[in-house]
Amino acid sequence: MMAMALHPDKQRAGHEELDRVLGRLRLPVIADRSSLPYVDALIKETMRWHPALPLGIARCTAEDDSYNGYFIPKGTIVMPNVWATAFAPNNKYPPKDFIPERYLDTSCPELDPSAWAFGFGRRVCPGKALGENSVFILIASILASFDIAVRPGEILEPDFELNLVSYPKPFACNITPRSPEHGEMVASRASQCQS
Repeated sequence: MMAMALHPDKQRAGHEELDRVLGRLRLPVIADRSSLPYVDALIKETMRWHPALPLGIARCTAEDDSYNGYFIPKGTIVMPNVWATAFAPNNKYPPKDFIPERYLDTSCPELDPSAWAFGFGRRVCPGKALGENSVFILIASILASFDIAVRPGEILEPDFELNLVSYPKPFACNITPRSPEHGEMVASRASQCQS
């Protein structure tokens, strides 16, 4: 929500792609994901722009190891620095800027956040595929249905809790249906879920 309110041009590009692929009054399904590369890039950039677990989940080494000349004894607690991975220097795209197009640019490949957002190696989340699909459906459905904007006359400054889990501090924005028909579609879907 915050990223879309702060970047209406990126939101508009997502709306245009969704309208082109889905038509104006259909919500996305998982099968649409491959036809929505810009929306997929928006999701990746949202995950990269501000990782929810900036230090990942602590691990304990099962055996002696070494990394870049450092000896790591068995039993050492290791914290993966997800933040450093997400903000790795890039010659073309500044890491602090919200630029979904970085995931569409084949001349300057960027590491897909799903490679680290759901854990690493043998300890990757067993629900990774479900999580990726759920995030896609949630974000694509919200984007297909609503306009998200900074309130008129207000300034939205990104501000996040800095804990083990990082999330936006409460903020205000306007969330409105993209059209009366979109509002009816959302109301209809909500009433189906309640019954």
